Amino acid sequence: MTTTANPTDFIDKSSNAIDIILILENLYKALKKSVGSLVLHIVLWGVVMFVCLFFLWLRREIKKNYPKNISLDNLNYKDFKKEQLILHAKIDKLKDFQAISYHTYPFAIRLMLKQMLSTSVLIIYYSDKLDAAFKNLDSPTTIADTKFKLVTEAELWANRTEAYSYLM
Repeated sequence: MTTTANPTDFIDKSSNAIDIILILENLYKALKKSVGSLVLHIVLWGVVMFVCLFFLWLRREIKKNYPKNISLDNLNYKDFKKEQLILHAKIDKLKDFQAISYHTYPFAIRLMLKQMLSTSVLIIYYSDKLDAAFKNLDSPTTIADTKFKLVTEAELWANRTEAYSYLM
């Protein structure tokens, strides 16, 4: 199987997006504590459109860098698995961010939060698809997974082709 995009490109873009989301969340909390809400709204309206366009672009880049076909071998499996574990550690940090209720925030913040939440959902969705591909590689094959039916020796003997009587 060949791939048009390297899985590490997807992981790098996703990891950077998670870092940006968490930084913006902490920046908002810090600004809210340090300045009044009126000043915060004025600053936010200047930044909202830029951030929304940035996250639209970032989601498009993540979709573009998601590998359609994954080619894994002995050389890149270990590196890819290590990078994916790093991504999962960052995704765990996103769980708290996804639990927030964006309806309680001002309108300007809601626009940004919707874009940030949809980006995080996209990252988690594609990461889950990569996990499924790994589980298919890691799972042991059983007889039930194959398309062949297990036939006992007695069944083979009972269903054998009978020899012609003149050959006996």
